Amino acid sequence: MSACASWEVARWEFYRFFKWKQHAIAALITVLGGMAAIGLMSFARAGDEETPRVAVIGAANLASIETADTDLVIETRLPAEEPEVRLAVERGEIDGLLILDEEGAGALIVARTPPWQGRIEAWLTAVRTRARLAERGLSPEDLARIIEPVELRISELSPPRGGRGARIAAIIAVGVMIMAVFSGVAYVFASITGEKQSRVTEQLLACIPPQSWIDGKILGLSLVTFAGVLNTLASGIAVLLFWRALGHSLPLPESLGDPLTIAVVLLFALLGFAFWFTFMAAIAATIDDPNTSTRSALLFLPVLSTCAGLFSSLQPETQAGYLLALLPPTSAAAMPARLLVTDVAAWEIGLATLLLVLASFALRSIAGRIFALGVLMYGKEPSWAEVRRWMQET
Repeated sequence: MSACASWEVARWEFYRFFKWKQHAIAALITVLGGMAAIGLMSFARAGDEETPRVAVIGAANLASIETADTDLVIETRLPAEEPEVRLAVERGEIDGLLILDEEGAGALIVARTPPWQGRIEAWLTAVRTRARLAERGLSPEDLARIIEPVELRISELSPPRGGRGARIAAIIAVGVMIMAVFSGVAYVFASITGEKQSRVTEQLLACIPPQSWIDGKILGLSLVTFAGVLNTLASGIAVLLFWRALGHSLPLPESLGDPLTIAVVLLFALLGFAFWFTFMAAIAATIDDPNTSTRSALLFLPVLSTCAGLFSSLQPETQAGYLLALLPPTSAAAMPARLLVTDVAAWEIGLATLLLVLASFALRSIAGRIFALGVLMYGKEPSWAEVRRWMQET
């Protein structure tokens, strides 16, 4: 009976918030917006890649006027032609006028600041560098050998277990976990606090046990959250495919690495979501109005998980790194981080998994006890002492 009631609540919560039409429209807007942004970027880049036509006065001050290594159209002009060229620049017949002094420095005259200014500066620098090298009897190849950096080969005695692909997968998994938690917060508060304010809970408690009710809410709202996250990811992938279809490359690894490592990373991301989502449900049961409650600040605690992951990746062998990878509030990000940079014993992974599962079930029970009495309290939020007493008495 309890399981059936939980499933009915979960099904009702899912269809209450999940609307196929709204998700389809959101996906369409995301994809079209991404395509429009990519189109604007490509248009702007195309304007930047045009070959400018520049007239140069004072080219005799340069030892070389080579343009083979740049995408500029250079026309040498005499000083007497300067007024005529200025008028041509003003009328848009030529893109710019470059006047060089005896040192090879230049003054660029244009109608407006051009996007290809950097190319002019790079070209002038290269030309002047070749001239100064020639004065000292050196070639560009000689300069390249002089400034060539020392090759340093690194040999790691304990190389990272995870390659670039595994690291990207771990970052994406933890990022999706945090995104799912914060996306689901809106559903949790709309469902739990909304029903408290509408005062329909007395009738529902007469037919559904509080624990079954909160279990159904957690399950149903989790499914809604996952549907929304998958919709966002699918839209993002569609935008990336459009980006690639335009000829842009995607710096993605060819392989994700060890499948077992990726499976462990995904497992901890899923368990971390269950832990923090259940925590959010317990907090929501104590809040009367989320718009005025100071307890809303507790919703940022999941960020600690990502901070722990960063610390564990930098200091994986410290005592703090071990503890962060085992403790449930931080293990969802810290354990994958340690797993990718150092060797982790199988018993550590098993223990961290067990603790995270037990902590999630404990939070589920706590959420049910708080929900049993919290949904009946109106007008004020229960104090933490009252919450502790409810947990002991129920």
